Amino acid sequence: MPQLAPVDAYATVFEMLAHRNKYVVGRAMLIAQYGMPNCIATMRLLALSVCGVAEHRVGNLLYGGLAARVRRELDLPRPKYEIAVLATWPEPPIDALGEFAFRLRPEVSRAIERLGWVGPRRRARGS
Repeated sequence: MPQLAPVDAYATVFEMLAHRNKYVVGRAMLIAQYGMPNCIATMRLLALSVCGVAEHRVGNLLYGGLAARVRRELDLPRPKYEIAVLATWPEPPIDALGEFAFRLRPEVSRAIERLGWVGPRRRARGS
């Protein structure tokens, strides 16, 4: 999985958005996803855990909006799916309930750790 931007760049964008009080729910979704096993979530699960609504469209709107803003701030080319700026797909990308699952990019995880939004995860050697 190629790195799109360095940890410092993600941290700078997240800090700027937080300072401006923008994408507060998107930030909460990143934090919630970080706390899930292997940082893997579905939009329905994120919407349920952050907004109390088990509706994937809510997750798509909020998480996708954050991803689009981060992409623009990092001046990255637009991917097929905006969430690719924040996440990758595990293998297989469909979970046991038939929902599309995605994993936080390692550089995103490290950026939110660096900002102190979450505690550091234990990593296997070499990761």
